[in-house]
Amino acid sequence: NISVDDLSMQAEQEAYRLIAMPYELRKSELLQIKRANETLHALIIAKMDTIRNQAKTQGGQMLLQQQAAGSAV
Repeated sequence: NISVDDLSMQAEQEAYRLIAMPYELRKSELLQIKRANETLHALIIAKMDTIRNQAKTQGGQMLLQQQAAGSAV
């Protein structure tokens, strides 16, 4: 049996690996994972959503900082 922490860590690692893949390849990999372990698949999807949301937030913050720096000149 695998612990919850181990499963979470595995899901996070897989999420970072998959998110960098082209869409079609990622879709195929996720389907294989879902067939093998639906719980892991659900965790990976959730982790990928979190990663995307963090990237959007960071990108927005960077844009605001650039705009603020530009208007300060």
